[in-house]
Amino acid sequence: MENDKEVQTLIKAARSGSVQSVKQALKFGIDVDAHSSDNWTALIAASQKGHTDVVELLLANKASVNTQLPDGTTALCIACQYGRVGAVRVLLASGAAIELADDLGFTALMVASQYGHTDVVELLLANKASVQTQCLNGATALYIACQYGRVGAVRVLLASGAAIELADDLGFTALMVASQYGHTDVVELLLANKASKLKEASKMAGNHTAITGCWRGVKEQLLVYEGESRLLIKLADIARVAGFLKRATNTALGILNLLGSSDGISWHQVLDREREDRIVFFETLLADDERMAREMGDEQQQLEVLTRLKHGLERFGDVLNPRELDVMSAVFDAVVRYAEVVAAAVPQWFAISETE
Repeated sequence: MENDKEVQTLIKAARSGSVQSVKQALKFGIDVDAHSSDNWTALIAASQKGHTDVVELLLANKASVNTQLPDGTTALCIACQYGRVGAVRVLLASGAAIELADDLGFTALMVASQYGHTDVVELLLANKASVQTQCLNGATALYIACQYGRVGAVRVLLASGAAIELADDLGFTALMVASQYGHTDVVELLLANKASKLKEASKMAGNHTAITGCWRGVKEQLLVYEGESRLLIKLADIARVAGFLKRATNTALGILNLLGSSDGISWHQVLDREREDRIVFFETLLADDERMAREMGDEQQQLEVLTRLKHGLERFGDVLNPRELDVMSAVFDAVVRYAEVVAAAVPQWFAISETE
């Protein structure tokens, strides 16, 4: 049995990337899977540093590819954490268990997503990594990528069918956690993904002319609110959008009922989720003081914002929910504060928020 000094010689050689030193240590009879006092093996050390040639040499000498550290971490997970795509490729080709999780339930895909190594995420997905697996607290790879603001990983995971609505044990979704941590670019990417979901919902009812027309109307109306320009104006217009989505839902449900279709629930859920996601996005915007200051514009735009708020509440107040009302009130407060307008009281047209 090797002593720790001998094992450290092998691990040090593997960590340094010296193929010759590793060969020499193995020639002296040091077990390729020997653990150091901190439970590391040569394969895990070489994988961490991305020394692909050393990884190949150790595996050729029958190193165990799925050995785990005390916390459950494997050589594959270590390579994913440090973005060592070459080592990941070799480990997968040698039979590394792609779904073998650590003590927190983190898989290799979750680790790569957390650290934003998009090329590694793509490689794992190409090797059939499960995109919907949840760790012990219910988080998925998409959720984790959103939490850490890894927009590249988020884009790849969405393209691979990651479920946006899959929540953790506390009920938080990927969109909610991205909003909570202020990752506006991720929030916008998730919201953009909603357009395809609306298309899917429309297809469920077939090619009926009325349904197609309803979908076209939704698409045309929402197109006005996409993009980065005039966000404060779009925020102030939230009541009109909520009213439109409510009408679109009712129209689609009515048509589907006439057709005797059971797919109405899909339209209802997707359009309501579109409405909810816009609220989450605007709550994120309101929490970003620097961005809000940039969006304030001149006095004319500030007046336009207040006018749209007033019009929206007067015309669509009956369809607004408490969160939408809170957002609109917050916009009013922000504009008044920024413009240093003295407001004696909340305007009469905000009275509706007190009765919800």
